[in-house]
Parts: sequence; C-alpha cells; structure tokens
Amino acid sequence: MKSIAIVLDYIEESNKHNGVKDTLRKNIKEVFGNRIQVNIYFINRLNENNLIEDDLILAMASSRAIRIRPFVRSPENIIIIERTFLKKYIYPLFSIPANTDVLVINDDIETIIESVSCLYGIGVKHLNLIPAEPSKDYSNIDIALSPSADPKIIPKHIKNVIDIGHRVLDTPTMLLIINKFNINDKTVHQNLYNYCKKILSSNIGIQKNYNDLFTRTEELDYLLDLSNDGILLTSSDGKILVYNKKFKEIFNIKKEIIGQFLHNVLEGLNMESYYDDKFYNNLIFYRKKYINLQKKNLIHYNKERRLYFNFQEVTYIKKLEQNLSKQLREKGQIAKYTFDNIIGDSDAMINIIEMSRKIAKSDLTVLITGESGTGKEVIAQAVHNASKRHNQPFVAINCAAVPDSLLESELFGYVKGSFTGALKDGKKGLFEQANNGTIFLDEIGDMPTTLQSKLLRVLQERQIMPIGSQQVIDIDVRIIAATHRNPTDMVKEGTFRKDLFYRLNVFPLHLPALRDRIEDVPVLLKHFINKKFSFSKQCINLLTTYDWPGNIRELKNVAEYISTIEEGNEVTLKSLPNYLIETNIKKSCSFDIKNEFSTYFEKEKKFLEEKTCFSTALIVLKAVEYLNEINKTAGRKHLLETLERQNTPIQESQLRKNLKILNKLKFIITKKGRSGSYITQNGKDFLRYQSKYINKLVEKLANK
Repeated sequence: MKSIAIVLDYIEESNKHNGVKDTLRKNIKEVFGNRIQVNIYFINRLNENNLIEDDLILAMASSRAIRIRPFVRSPENIIIIERTFLKKYIYPLFSIPANTDVLVINDDIETIIESVSCLYGIGVKHLNLIPAEPSKDYSNIDIALSPSADPKIIPKHIKNVIDIGHRVLDTPTMLLIINKFNINDKTVHQNLYNYCKKILSSNIGIQKNYNDLFTRTEELDYLLDLSNDGILLTSSDGKILVYNKKFKEIFNIKKEIIGQFLHNVLEGLNMESYYDDKFYNNLIFYRKKYINLQKKNLIHYNKERRLYFNFQEVTYIKKLEQNLSKQLREKGQIAKYTFDNIIGDSDAMINIIEMSRKIAKSDLTVLITGESGTGKEVIAQAVHNASKRHNQPFVAINCAAVPDSLLESELFGYVKGSFTGALKDGKKGLFEQANNGTIFLDEIGDMPTTLQSKLLRVLQERQIMPIGSQQVIDIDVRIIAATHRNPTDMVKEGTFRKDLFYRLNVFPLHLPALRDRIEDVPVLLKHFINKKFSFSKQCINLLTTYDWPGNIRELKNVAEYISTIEEGNEVTLKSLPNYLIETNIKKSCSFDIKNEFSTYFEKEKKFLEEKTCFSTALIVLKAVEYLNEINKTAGRKHLLETLERQNTPIQESQLRKNLKILNKLKFIITKKGRSGSYITQNGKDFLRYQSKYINKLVEKLANK
C-alpha cells in the first residue's frame, strides 16, 4: 500500500490543526478510499534520526518544503499542495453586497494571505477582503471570514462571523497524486469526478478538462461494454491498456488486469507470438472454448504501435449465423419487381428505364449508384426479371448489415468440419445459391478490403472456394452491385480497390434523387395512396419544392400518413406531416417563380420581342452554375470559353445583355472587378423548373 505524509507546521491541540489534519485526511480517503495510508507529521517534531520515508510528502507551502527537506529520505517526493474551498461555504458570500469590507482572520498572516488569494482566485471579487494583522484597528468592519471561528483570534466587536471552512485539496494536487502513484482505477476517477463537483477550483480549466475527459471515457467504456466481442488494446509488448467486460467474461477473469501483460493473463496461449506487426485472424482453443482471435495494429500519434485484439466465441458466431440465415430464407430468393412497377414520367426516369431494359438483355455486371431510398434494389430486380435468367434465383444481401466475420462464409459458404460450431453438413454460400441466376450485392461500398480481393477473383474466374475447402466451384451467376456512396471517391481514398471498381462498373446506372425528378412526386403519391384524392394547389406547390432527403422511401411514408389522416377527397396542407410543412414553408413563400416571370415579362417588352433570348439566358445561367461548382471565376471571358466548348457560342454583347437580365431576375449576383458572377438560390430553383413547364409559361406570357 502506498503512503502519503502530510506535514503540518507544529503540534498544538487546537481546533485549527485538528481541523486541517482531519480535512486533508478526509479529502484523500474520499478519492482514494483505503488504497493510500495517510501519516501526519509536525515540523517541530522532525529530527534527523527519524526521517520521513513515505512515498509522497505533502507540504503546505514552498517555505515549509524547504524546512522539511533535511528530514525526508527522498526529497524528490515532496510536493507543494494547492488548496481551495468547498462550494457550500463560499456560495453564501455572494449574497454580501458588493464593495463591503470583510476581514479575513486566521492564526498566522501567511495562511491569511493564502486564503485571500484563493478566494479571489475562485471568483469572490466583489468584496474588499482585508487580511487581519495584529495590533491594527478594525472597528469599522463588522463582517469577518474565518475557517474556525475561534473567539480567541476574532475581535470582540465583530458579531457577524462567517465560517468558510478549512481549505481542501484542489484538483491539480489530486491529479498529481494519481500520476505519481500511476493509479488507473475507474473507482478512483469516479470518486475524483464527484469530489470536483463539491469544490470551487481556482484551476477551472484543469478541472473542466478533467471532467470532460472523464465523461468521454465513461461513454467509451459504456460503448465497449455493449459489444458481444471481447475487445482489448495493448502496448506493442503486450501490456494491457484497455479492455471491456466481455473480454473478462469470455476468459473468466475476475481480477483487475490493467497494466499486466497479456501473455501472463492468458497463460498457455503463446500470446507473445501475436506481438509482431502482422495481421492475424486465427481460431484458438482455450479452456474448452473455441474462440476466433483477430489482431490488428494501430499507430498511436503516428509513431507508437498499439495492438488491437478482438475475441469472438464460436458459439455466439454460430447463433448469429443461424439467425442471419433464417432472415435470408424468410426474405426469399425471388425478384418481385418488374419495369412495370417503376413509376415515373420524368425524362430522367424514362431514360433510366430504357437503359436498364437494354442492359437486362446482356449478361454483364451492373453497378447501380444513387442515394439511399432511390430504389436501387427495385431496378436490380427489374433487370433480373427482364433477363434470360428470370426463372433462376435472385439472391440479395446487404454487405453493410452483415458482420465482417460472417460475410465471407455467407458469400462463399463452408465445408463440414471447417470450424467448431459449423453446421455438420457444411453450408452453401450465396454465390452458389444464386448459380445460374443473379446475386445482388447491396451497399458493396461497405465491403471490407480483405473480401474485395476475393470478390475480384470471382468476377475474373467465375469460381469460388468455400471456407475450409481445397477445391474451387465453377459458378454461372450475374452480379448486380449497388452503393449509396461515390465509388470514384472511395477509390481515391483507398477504401475500394480500383481493379474491382472497373470490373463492377461495366454497366453503370445512376439513379437520380427524387428532388432531381420532382415532377414525379404527384404521380408517385397517387400510386402509393390507395384512395382517390385530389391535391390542393398549395399542397402540390409544397410537395414539388421540398427536397425529399429520404427520396422515394420518405415519399412512401408521407403517402401512408395522408392515407391514414385524410378522410375527405382533397389533400390540403393540413393533411401533410408537420415536419414537411415546417421545413418547406419558408422556401415555398420566399420564391414564386411564376410571379417572378410574370412581373418581369410585363415590365420588359423588349425581352418578349426576342423569344430566343430566354433560352440563351438559361444557357448562360447553367454556365455560371458550372463555373461556380468547379471554383472557377465566372467572368465574361471564362463564360464565353465555356459556352464555346459546349457548342453554344454567343457574342460578348449578347452575353452582357443576358447577364443583365439574370441579375434583374435575382438569379445571379455579378460583383465588380474580376470576381465574376455567382448563382443565387433563386437561380438554382429556376434551373429545377427549366423543363417543359417553363417553356409553356414563356410561350403563354409571350402571347399576351
């Protein structure tokens, strides 16, 4: 057991010294419990024949540290403590009127000055704190502060004496003790966290940082303990730094193991063989348990290596696998959707369907990209049902929903006896189950890199090798993959293999977000709503200006909401979910494109005379948006060059005229100098309406 020496000035059976001694002893016990023994010494009792040999010596001030140095076995263990006050004693002081003279009293001037300094440091700055000096007249002061309220040292005329309590150990001193004794005990840190809540620290930055760090550590510990895997972090030589409850449960460990070496904790497993810089994924046997061990290297501060261990009981893996297989069986291996089930009249969707029908006739790999909720699996099923494989299995798996440790066995299967807990007859993988049909790999962007190389081999050789087998199996399967992430960006980041990307990207299909085919919203709503409804003008305006971040999935939820809430025949704003109205009402009111055009065309007769000017202005607006997106100045020179490259050249005089029109419409802002033009939100909204709807509007206005 570690010991701490507290050295007081001199022995005297006074309330003061008993109070200080008991307070400091209580502070240490409150944080450290019985882990530390506290010994009390007095300066006037020290002698060279009886040296202080405690592990840590606490001195009240620098002057005391110098005086006790000759009587300490190891002077380097002396620390000068920092003290503060408890909140419960100090908060009443803030009710005293500002600028009141208050006498601070104790039995020696040095302690008084330390107390005054500490009070100012913790925020008692509204009072005139006056250190009490012997033989001075303080008859004009009627309030005194004292840690002991000893009548012997308080002037008789002062009746209002406030007990501010004995000073307690401050946060930095407690942290110094923890550091000196290398204590890494959760209970101690919890005790210190609770202790800090009761004191007013002059080192508020240190205390706040400690409290924040403690809170984050508790949150991380909680997250680690939620895992069904045993998780462990060690230094490069195996010293245990972090672990979770599941690790101790798997290996039936009852004692504290922080700071111990892993090879000593798990004797007989030769854990030292895992301390090199290699990656391991092995099956180990320990005390009648088969455990899957995975070890990775982590680089700490770009130079120090840490070892991450993950332990999974095979029985748990088997249960997880059986549950997953059951879900897949319940889901079925058939494709329900055809191209007739895909709803949309927009040009974007018509093009997608036409392209997908052509792709379906081939047998090559397809990569579908698009935001979540845009219908990637629906398109995949439609492609399968329109292909020559439509009578064969359609097997789908979400690569992001399956744990990395199971994904390989789900995709490629395993033979009997390949590992403890495996099904006795082995298991067919999804590739083998999809033989002669189609396999749909959803969220392939989340597939671990270790499996990406194996998938590449399947694409190249059309062969798989089940886990535990030495033989390859030929397969005839079409692969359709999908991801909501940008595969090109993943290749640049190194999270997705370039060669695999090019193997998958034979037929790329990008599904537009719902906000990019907004004219399909009313059509989709009518399809999803079972009852016959009409929509009010305001309702249609809101629904076609909302961004639909959840895409078709969100739209379907709204349709179900309307079907449940609306009892009449007309859908109004009251029939829509509140969040939809709240997020869109400002946008709906801020920009009415029909009114903007009507007002402008009425004022600008010259603009109506040149009907071609409208389409030219639209082309210029698109060029401004393009240059803004690539962070290139949208000045006249760059605009003319861009338009020429796009085979839509115009004269500079015509460009100036169109820029003037776009500025009047508040579609762009042209800044002086070389800054060029910038598209506004109104301009972006305008481009969303630049289809046949706008052309009809222009034609109608031009014929007035």
